[in-house]
Amino acid sequence: MACLLCIVLLQSMGVAGMYLLSSSEMESDVYGLLFFDWGWPEDLAQRIDDAGALGTLVGAGFAIPGVVLLSSLGDDIASGTRISRQWLRLLLLTNLCFIASWMLAIAVTQMVRGGAFVEYALGEHAVRFAVPLALALLLAPATGWISGERLRQTSMGLLTLATAATFIVHGYKAICLYGQFTDLILLSSARWTSLQLTQSTAEGALWVIGVVDVVVALLLIGTRWRMIAAYMALWGLITACSRMTAMGAGAWPEVLIRSANWGAPLALLLYHQNRSSQPRMPSPCPIVVEQERIATSSVQQP
Repeated sequence: MACLLCIVLLQSMGVAGMYLLSSSEMESDVYGLLFFDWGWPEDLAQRIDDAGALGTLVGAGFAIPGVVLLSSLGDDIASGTRISRQWLRLLLLTNLCFIASWMLAIAVTQMVRGGAFVEYALGEHAVRFAVPLALALLLAPATGWISGERLRQTSMGLLTLATAATFIVHGYKAICLYGQFTDLILLSSARWTSLQLTQSTAEGALWVIGVVDVVVALLLIGTRWRMIAAYMALWGLITACSRMTAMGAGAWPEVLIRSANWGAPLALLLYHQNRSSQPRMPSPCPIVVEQERIATSSVQQP
């Protein structure tokens, strides 16, 4: 849970930096759809866009102290404590759902407005709205019809599918030799190495990267190999940081907004690592079980 909390905070800082706070601030596709496509007043569209970015930052900033406070309340059955815990959990879940909804809105409006590969925006941005949703599932209370373990499994299943979707879309774009990806390789190489990469060399490397991305995404779904999640976390971090290696320190919002690209597989790695380290209860011997059943039935007979 701590991993997901940090990722939500970093991602929200990236959203606020990109669309509200940094010197290179821009407007999101939500603003573009409202103002340019739908003809809403510019001031209103700008306010909605700023409110979305600020709301994600405030909501994520509250999440960490909120979870700490929720944990400190414990399982006290006192009426006042129980009510406080319920309201605090409701506030946390509301904030996380808002963050997920805003990230989803950015992806949907990007699809609607059009552009290169935008038809895959939901898959490309899947981890961005899946991480706060996965955290919300972990914070949701267990009930009579859904246990805490089932909530955890659902949360990790959501992260698995979202991580795979993001890597598949990125891999497909790389296989198609997406121009911006090629530029990241060329600019990073020119700024940090003495290599003189040609366009064809960069595109050849990009094609291989794309194939690997698709393969590891499929393996993540079909297996529970921790090494796959570890590779995806490392590669997701490298590709996120490539925005700064290519464009300089001013691109920090581009890096932070992609925190879920490496944070989601890292959370999966920690989850599977924790499960594998837990001792497994030995299965009872069938003969012993049958003997106990016979003994129990004989005692119950008059």
